[in-house]
Amino acid sequence: MAYHYENAFTRLGLNPRETDILIVKIGYLVPELYDMRADWVMALTPGGVDQDLLRLGYERINRPMYPLDRDMEDPDLSARFIPVSDEILR
Repeated sequence: MAYHYENAFTRLGLNPRETDILIVKIGYLVPELYDMRADWVMALTPGGVDQDLLRLGYERINRPMYPLDRDMEDPDLSARFIPVSDEILR
């Protein structure tokens, strides 16, 4: 079960507002959990939604790729429009 809301805890007889520490996987995404915190820390953990880009095993990409290859010289980060798939490339 995903513990996205306070009532998921209270149905088990737990009161997350009375604890010293509460650890949840996606607390920053759920306003109800985010709003009950006194302070918070975000930990980048491995799993199905790993946000540590440098830890992911990219294999089939064109190199160099920003931000994976930090030794790049001045990467071009300007926006580039790519036509939708049903448009003819000329």
